[in-house]
Amino acid sequence: MHYQEGVFVGYRYYDTKKMPVRWAFGHGLSYTTFAIGNLRVDRAEMGDDDVITASVDVTNTGDREGKEVVQLYVADRTGTTGRPAKELKGFAKVDLAPGETKTVTFPVDRRALCYFEERLGDWYAASGTYALLVGDASDNIAAEKEISFATKVEIPMHVTGATTIGQLLSNPKTAAIVQQMMAKASPFGGESSTKKDEPDAGMGAGADEMNKAMMMYMPLKALIAFGVLTPDSLAQLVATLNGALEQN
Repeated sequence: MHYQEGVFVGYRYYDTKKMPVRWAFGHGLSYTTFAIGNLRVDRAEMGDDDVITASVDVTNTGDREGKEVVQLYVADRTGTTGRPAKELKGFAKVDLAPGETKTVTFPVDRRALCYFEERLGDWYAASGTYALLVGDASDNIAAEKEISFATKVEIPMHVTGATTIGQLLSNPKTAAIVQQMMAKASPFGGESSTKKDEPDAGMGAGADEMNKAMMMYMPLKALIAFGVLTPDSLAQLVATLNGALEQN
């Protein structure tokens, strides 16, 4: 049996796929009702060693005593691919008399934002925006607050045929090698490749800019189809680029 779902198990799958379910994760029944709100944080920005304290008020809005389980989820808003829509990171059960309000607090550290990054062999969170979501079930979020995170941890780069030109140009250790290749490669380097009898001829410099923009997202292996590389030269280029990355 090959388990290919990864972290998309249970509510992580249904919430990410936006699939309604009869009883969502965290759902519970009570003889009273509750209101969750006024989510606040003691700081809006954090780094690798910082801890944010998130506080939220819970009120028993019914006429009976009851207990509510308040749940804290974190949603990655950095654009990192392969992450669930949200992940449970904390919960607390509070006992409330009718009309009573209590404040629940959750510590949020770097680990609460992380996923396991195989290239590091460790937990990692990208710099950017994260949302703290509080509710009583995964499909019933009552309050939300965004925070900003900045990390000093860098993921080591390893070049494969799937590595894009843009990624290589953004790394100072590989940029010069790629720029040299691009300068020699038609139609991406040197003078414009747009000919007068081609449909894009009227676009002039615009066509050149479009080609350059497309190539930023193009993986190295795609250059074989353009005749820029052969399978052998691609393997040699990948080895050269990885060798450059290993140099101090």
